[in-house]
Amino acid sequence: MKIDSYLQRGYSHVNYCEDSLVTASYGDFVMAAVMDGCSSGADSHFIATYYGKVLRKSFQQIVPIYKSNNSDPLVEIGKYILEDLFYQVKRLKSEMALDITEILTTSIILVANKATGKQWINTSGDGLFIVDGKSTIISQNNMPDFMGYHLDNQAGEWIEMHTSTYELAGEHLILSTDGVQSFTDIEGNKVDILNKFVGERQIGGSDMKSFFAQLGIQGIRPYDDVAIVSLKLT
Repeated sequence: MKIDSYLQRGYSHVNYCEDSLVTASYGDFVMAAVMDGCSSGADSHFIATYYGKVLRKSFQQIVPIYKSNNSDPLVEIGKYILEDLFYQVKRLKSEMALDITEILTTSIILVANKATGKQWINTSGDGLFIVDGKSTIISQNNMPDFMGYHLDNQAGEWIEMHTSTYELAGEHLILSTDGVQSFTDIEGNKVDILNKFVGERQIGGSDMKSFFAQLGIQGIRPYDDVAIVSLKLT
């Protein structure tokens, strides 16, 4: 298995990169996620990073338990870490008396089983994921349906009504925040880098840091923050 990741602050954001990413693995299972903190929120880099910390901890705690009781607990692991994330954010908001503007971030969460080649993906808000070259782009017209709007509900209700879940199978996976669609050239013209980027991943091209460094040399930079995780399971 090969995991590569990349995080870059967009030039429209002066102080912080408000995106975040996380990866973790245990045995045959791997978890990855990308988060995009709300640009109009307050200190959105905090909640995006907090999501990653919670997801990593939940994944590392639950996988050993489910592995001993279920031959392929992929879906159960995904549901558990998502529900735990919901209740941890709800608790955080209460204990720290946070305003709703301080807890708004999107998320795309993946759990994969390397042995079976199967994946579970959940999306909350916008972004995109790519499985073996096939893109799924989630667009909410710059009005993401953030989890933070629904903390008065139960986790199950939020998951069913306000997120999308996919059960897939593939060898090469990419998760990205929507900042990957915001690249511009030195004159401010929009540049579509997705096809070239996906092509590089499929042929085992340069690592992502080198790929984006080359774009930077050409004056091609992201307007918005961008977080990307690429996984090759075989």
